[in-house]
Amino acid sequence: MNDTETKKAFKRKHVLVDVMVEADLSSMVWGSFRRMTEEEKAKELERACKEFSDFLRDHRSQDMVRLDVNRIYKDLCSACGCDELDYDSETKELYCAGCGAVIIGEEPTKAIEDKDND
Repeated sequence: MNDTETKKAFKRKHVLVDVMVEADLSSMVWGSFRRMTEEEKAKELERACKEFSDFLRDHRSQDMVRLDVNRIYKDLCSACGCDELDYDSETKELYCAGCGAVIIGEEPTKAIEDKDND
């Protein structure tokens, strides 16, 4: 972008990007789980998943299973939908990595830290 062009400024919007249901089956395997290798844990969880599937077919089981809906959000550029940011240390401005728009309304250090924690 050259100096004669006008930079457009946009805010990022907090958008729901995915939804999934998670079943916590740990109460079905917790007792011996701590002493298992990762492969043994995977096999035990596969067994618990099959048992849970059977549980859904025969709902008389008294096993405790917890289901949660997990909403996954991202902060996206309101211009192009990109979630990546660039920071110009000279101008101290955040830019959308997708379209180059200046991102306003965010602290650059906070936005960069949030990106690093994803």
